[in-house]
Amino acid sequence: MRHHVILKTLFVLLTLSAGSTTLAQTFENEFTPYLGYRMGGSFEATDSLGRYNVADADSYGFIVNFMTRNQAQLEFIYSKQDTVARYDRLSQNDPEVGLELESYELGGVYEFRGQMVRPYVAGTVGATHVSTRSLESRSDTFLSGSFGLGVKIRPDDRVGVRFEVRLRGVVVSSSSGLFCSTGTGGSGCSVTLAGNVVGQVETFGGVVFRF
Repeated sequence: MRHHVILKTLFVLLTLSAGSTTLAQTFENEFTPYLGYRMGGSFEATDSLGRYNVADADSYGFIVNFMTRNQAQLEFIYSKQDTVARYDRLSQNDPEVGLELESYELGGVYEFRGQMVRPYVAGTVGATHVSTRSLESRSDTFLSGSFGLGVKIRPDDRVGVRFEVRLRGVVVSSSSGLFCSTGTGGSGCSVTLAGNVVGQVETFGGVVFRF
């Protein structure tokens, strides 16, 4: 996890310094740390016909936006959710597993015209790293994407707020061994995931810093 923290810190510093030297007087680039709440999602199993349901939990992250043209922006979003996944069958030795979903996605935002209040639509694609906290922790990385509707409120040229509802999807591979170590007997792979999309809904708000 330490290298993740270093890479994220370097990314933020580089983007802030680049933006401040090239567009320092326009204040159209943005950095937004946010807090949210993410709901729903389940990992389907094939052989046991059960599923691991993801518990609703808090989420957090940051968003970096770069102005491109007109009302369009390039967007990078990092988000994380620490939660648990509960198996809906009684046959599992480990029916509740700690779960961490960490997403890195790139996409765009289109803002509708407005002075202080600007509605917008957003979309991203990227990767989500999913790790479990079981006796033998497993992890895997999947293709993911999101679509959001929100509003930015700009009472000041430098600082504002952002509120959004975002639909998230993680494309799970059927070859993944994510929950293998939680199976019967503590070994083997009694839970084989089906290839499906894990869908979630996230609501969040954040403070927008323009540079």
